[in-house]
Parts: sequence; structure tokens; C-alpha cells
Amino acid sequence: MIFRLGDGVEDILHKALPKAFVVTNGPEQIGGKFISGHVRWHADDLLYWDDCYRLAEYKSANSRRFNRLKKLGSYKQWDNGYWCQIQGYMGAINEQHDYDVEECVVIVVNKNDCEIYEEIVPFEKAAYEEIMERAEWLVKLESPPPPTMTASDYRVKNFMDEDDQGVYLGHLTPKQINCRNCRFSRRDFNDDDLKRGRWGCKKHRKVLTFDEQKAGCNDHEWIPELVPATLIDEDEMIYQRDDEQFQNGPDHIPSDRMAWLCRNGWVQDEALEIAEAFSGKVEIL
Repeated sequence: MIFRLGDGVEDILHKALPKAFVVTNGPEQIGGKFISGHVRWHADDLLYWDDCYRLAEYKSANSRRFNRLKKLGSYKQWDNGYWCQIQGYMGAINEQHDYDVEECVVIVVNKNDCEIYEEIVPFEKAAYEEIMERAEWLVKLESPPPPTMTASDYRVKNFMDEDDQGVYLGHLTPKQINCRNCRFSRRDFNDDDLKRGRWGCKKHRKVLTFDEQKAGCNDHEWIPELVPATLIDEDEMIYQRDDEQFQNGPDHIPSDRMAWLCRNGWVQDEALEIAEAFSGKVEIL
């Protein structure tokens, strides 16, 4: 029940607002795209009263988190990620929709007893510009950045299952292959007019549809940073793990089989033998 309340907070608060103050309308949330469509955003509500445009942001929290927010009395100190989120929204609205949003009305609801916390957060242009620089840096990375959290971090323990933890901490490859975890995929940054967020394949020299990206292909090779081993030869793509060396690829160890091996102690078992015998693939559910 508590989680359901958290999911419904945005709709409940939107409906409770005086309609005369609301510029946006329900599901038609204000939003947009950046960096050739690879970054998309939408905000909860845009309000207008007293000759001032204001963003409205709705969150929910359990009692422990909510009481900490009340004690701090600062949305920024409580969750810097949330604070950066609303700075990004305000800046994007001003840049892409020609409004002059000066501040954000933050409403946080305690999921346990429906107590409400409110705060006015002013727009900081310098913070928005820094956020956009970081977003562009992140989007243009060709490989995942190293983890910033350890295995003991509460976000790792509470919000990732065992398999996700293994991938995040570098012990496992992802379960499934797709074009976005293949070393041959590239984002298209030359689509500023239509901003379609397109991806392409360097090996096959083509733009990929979304369905093609999800499916991957037989030529898939993992992005090296996703392989739980050390890349020792970038030309031949040779990896080393303990005393063993191996290559990833359709003529060596295919990506789907590597995903299985690293979850099976790197031991060739009956499932892999059957897949090889029938030229099949291994799928991890």
C-alpha cells in the first residue's frame, strides 16, 4: 500500500492544485530533448501566479527519509540528486520553452502518514550549466564509467538484485546481449534537428532500429569494461582472467556464452555443450 501511494503522489497533488495556477495539463507534461535526442526530460507541473512561473516537483518518502528532510530543512542537503534534477528541469524549460522559471515548489509526502513538506528552491543558472556539461560528458562516453558505490552502499544492497550488483561491481557481464552493450555500437550526435536519439553499428555501417538494438546480432562483442577480466590486447581483443587468456566473439567465446560462464564459475557445463552441439544460443532469464 505504501508503494502504491508513492506511485500515485504526482497525480493526487496535480489534481489538488488550483487549476488557475497550472500552465501544463495532466498527461501533457512539459518536456523536451537534448544532445540529438539522447537525453529526454519531462517535468511534473508548470505553475503561474503572482507574475512568476514556478516549477512544481512532487516526491514521496518513507517516515525515516521524510523525518530526515524535516530535520535538515533543505531539499538540496537531503538529496543532491533530486536537487540537480529540478535545476535541470528549470533550466531546460527556460531554454527550450521560452518561460522564465525562477523557482521550484517542492512538495514531499510522507508515505506512512501523508504529512507534507514544502520548500521553495530557487533556480541557479550556474548549477544548470554544470549539469548539462556533465550530462553531455556522460552521454558521449563510449564505455560505462567505473562504479562510484561499494558493495556495502545501501543503494547497492537495497535497490539492486544479486545479478545487478555483480554487473555493477564488475564481476559479471550483463545477462542479455543487445546493441547498446556491444563495442561496435555508436550514438548518432548529428541529429540536432529531429533529435531522434539514434544509434548505429560501426561494424555493419548502418543505423539501428530500436528492435534491432534490443535483439543484438551474432557479431556482438561486449564493451571491454563489461567483461570481468583484463583486456591485454586491444587489437586482437584478448582478455586475461587469473592464468587464462580468451577472446570474445563469434569465432571464439560468443557473448551469450560468456555471460553464462561468468555466472557458472567459468566452468563449461552441459547447457553450453548442448548449445554448441546444436549451434544454439544461451539465454539467461
